[in-house]
Amino acid sequence: MKQKNIDCIKKAVESVSDDKLEDYIVKALFSLMKTISFEDISITDITKKAGVGRATYYRHFNSKEDVIRYYFTKEMRTFVSTSQLIPQSKDDMFEIMFKILSGLKEKKEVMEILIQTRQERIYLDFLNTNMQKFVTTHWGADSAYVAYFMSGALFNLSLMWIKKGCVESVKKLTDSFVNLMFIDENNIRTV
Repeated sequence: MKQKNIDCIKKAVESVSDDKLEDYIVKALFSLMKTISFEDISITDITKKAGVGRATYYRHFNSKEDVIRYYFTKEMRTFVSTSQLIPQSKDDMFEIMFKILSGLKEKKEVMEILIQTRQERIYLDFLNTNMQKFVTTHWGADSAYVAYFMSGALFNLSLMWIKKGCVESVKKLTDSFVNLMFIDENNIRTV
């Protein structure tokens, strides 16, 4: 009888949209990461916690790392859809960084879990890849070093901030980051 109920729940869950299924899987992985080491979490653990079948998991993800990358990609899409600025000035950069750091603070538990499980490299890889695309698109192909400088600075700044409990204000951190990036009001530093 118990297995029949589990099968009914799985069928109901699998009739849900792909976005919702992916969200269930993300939430399940992060929940498991709070109590189990990343290496010891199996796909079966994730699918049981999420209430989905293994086929559903593999239809959406190839690995646990893919689940975390998906989380960051979805957060980035949400950010981009609410922020149309392309940093052309110090004020633009301030606004963008303020939103990024505010979002990190709001979702700091995820970052704490990544730090606790030593998976922060996935965050760095995500930042490197996406900053490279952004900088190349908006500032030119010869800005590769700027992209890595920015993603490395954001990575280290955000990790240190999270580790310290986000005690500094978002504004203070944003000021520090933006002042590193700009020589003056309109000129972005280049490496």
